[in-house]
Amino acid sequence: MKDYELLDALGGIDPDYVNAADRPPAGKRQKRSFRWIAAAAALLVLTAGTLRFLIPRGTLGRAGSGANEGPVYMSYAGPLFPLSLSEADEDIFAERDIYFDFSPYKSCTETGPDENGGEFSYETYKSACLIKDSFILGNRSGRDKTLTLLYPFAASLNSSIDVRPVVTVNGTLAESECHIGPCSGSFRPDMGDSSYDLPGNLSDPGSWEDYRDLIDGGYPASAFDSFPEMDQPVTVYEIKDIYGKESGNAPAPYLSMEFKPDFSRTSFMTFGFNGYSVSEETGDCSFGTFIPQEGSVHYGQSTYLIVLGKDIESYRLKAYTDGACETELDNAGGQVIRYETTLDTVIAELSDLYLKEYATVIYGSDESSLLAELSPEEFKGLVSELIYDRCLLSGSRGDLTSDWMLEDLFSSAQSMTRIMYLTFPVTVPAGGSISVTAEMTKKASMDFTGDRMWRNGYDMVTSLGSALHFTGQSASLSGAEYIEIIRQNFGFDPENGIDHVDLDLNEPRYYIEVQKKDAE
Repeated sequence: MKDYELLDALGGIDPDYVNAADRPPAGKRQKRSFRWIAAAAALLVLTAGTLRFLIPRGTLGRAGSGANEGPVYMSYAGPLFPLSLSEADEDIFAERDIYFDFSPYKSCTETGPDENGGEFSYETYKSACLIKDSFILGNRSGRDKTLTLLYPFAASLNSSIDVRPVVTVNGTLAESECHIGPCSGSFRPDMGDSSYDLPGNLSDPGSWEDYRDLIDGGYPASAFDSFPEMDQPVTVYEIKDIYGKESGNAPAPYLSMEFKPDFSRTSFMTFGFNGYSVSEETGDCSFGTFIPQEGSVHYGQSTYLIVLGKDIESYRLKAYTDGACETELDNAGGQVIRYETTLDTVIAELSDLYLKEYATVIYGSDESSLLAELSPEEFKGLVSELIYDRCLLSGSRGDLTSDWMLEDLFSSAQSMTRIMYLTFPVTVPAGGSISVTAEMTKKASMDFTGDRMWRNGYDMVTSLGSALHFTGQSASLSGAEYIEIIRQNFGFDPENGIDHVDLDLNEPRYYIEVQKKDAE
């Protein structure tokens, strides 16, 4: 059976089970609330009632069309978004000035260890821009206005902490809370046989228009929605105490769990398995894993088969000399423990294990990433959202590499780009104004190969997704001595003293492409 047919088969679940997998009523869901404890920000907890109408659907229309087309990149970092109100208010108006500082492109000398235990020096620079996004909010009414403001930014949980905006109000650090939207990508066409209409892996938004379409589709509201509860019953087969040393006769010892499932009523999720097969003739199925050797990152860890729907009737646990499963191996195996629980419970346990054992060791996350500031419960919520929205329980799922492999789901939840929203309260005095500033490091959009690999792109949208009425916007630039401007639609001309420009509010998007001077 081809991979496409197998994955289709894995999607066959008893209709009663699918119905039970629908999102439960709002009262049964967990509240989405991310408290990022950091020295840079204090936090304010908003009530569920406050969040219910945070994003008025009437404000989510397109910001305009006919944007001046800019370059397209292999890796698109997303635009800089404008400040917004939780609810539109005709008495509030705003002016904006966004400041691009390209000083990170200045060469600096760094040192590193060499192979002889000494050090060597090298010149480097950062392909990033420092952003200061400033707003003046005015109140034309005769009474003070207490408002909730939103500042969106595009990032993944793998992003470094410096991409998170630091927001000040009248020069004082704002008390803010962050709300993380769901994975924002779409499914790519599968890279296999084009005759099979099967979606492929999730891909990040590749252009500002992709973000525009997300916002038009109600994405901001989903960032304030609650996580689904996954109270569906499941049966778990945990293989623990796995053993079997490699030798000349078994260079890659492999443990296989073999059974014949009813694919029309059963589906699976796995953790720790890295192979599977199914027989067209007999319907026998196997999930397997290479036996970890002492000293490896997986050594001593259990492997999990999670059965959704009808349980398997029997199984065989066999060991082989390698993944071809042709020659059986003695003195290898493991202990199988079967138990019944809920999907929510097992996802919570395994997401916690992933964060402790996998995310840092295998995927390289560390304390400087946004992921490090999330609790296991919050990470589990993002995974459960992905399972419902994009994968096994979505009803119209695609193939997320193989959406039965929880490692892939966890990795995607960790690495996929999202729009995150900082929310914070302000009071604008009657007939007066306040200043709001967001400062951050903006990573560049870039290509990895070809003659444009030294070029970096940055862009902003003037009003996309914002409920604010802007009376004017402008942009400023510094650090031009370190860069060469390749193309833009801002109108900057540093050589002739033009480093501040007024923007046309009818232009939905502005962009600038630069490269370091003398870059090879």
